Amino acid sequence: MSDKALDLRTSTQIVRRHKFLVGFVVVLGILGGAAYAVLRPPMLTSTALVALQEPASVQQSANNNTTAGGTDTFTATQKVVAGSYPVLLDALPHVRPAMSFDELRHNVQVGSPSSDIISVNAKGKNAADAEATANAVADSYMGYVSSSRSPVGRVEAQMLESATIATGRPLPASLLITGGFGALCGAIVGAAVALAFGWADRRFRISR
Repeated sequence: MSDKALDLRTSTQIVRRHKFLVGFVVVLGILGGAAYAVLRPPMLTSTALVALQEPASVQQSANNNTTAGGTDTFTATQKVVAGSYPVLLDALPHVRPAMSFDELRHNVQVGSPSSDIISVNAKGKNAADAEATANAVADSYMGYVSSSRSPVGRVEAQMLESATIATGRPLPASLLITGGFGALCGAIVGAAVALAFGWADRRFRISR
């Protein structure tokens, strides 16, 4: 039998001999993974939809661009406006929970499911926070583009669908994932510690 096979066999025996130690570290890993999932739950996402009405001048320009093989930039511009500094700043007092401007910008993403709809997606630690933040940004956007402050002219915008549902990975699934990862890490660490003690004890006996 080769030395490598002997070492593997001996290592396996050492780990088995210290199975309670390995099991204890595995349990610690599971508990650590579960604690992480509880203390840092997965973020939920909620979406508010805003319907847009293009001004007549924009519609005419879009028709001309389409005829010429170009693209309509109206919705793309509104996406930029919806995520702009003044819109997010006005929404900041109404988001949940209270957060900094940078946190709000990180938690909000603006999309466009169709050419005349803007979607405001907001993340939160729970459904109520995600929904409140999405609605706050959508309301701020609608107020901004209908005012004289809008740099792209006044736009008719109304809430098509307020944020009422938040989606995301449920806590039980997160507990399963992080707990399983903790168990794996615990098994590796426990085996390494057992081998370190076992080989050190083995060398000590041989030296005597």
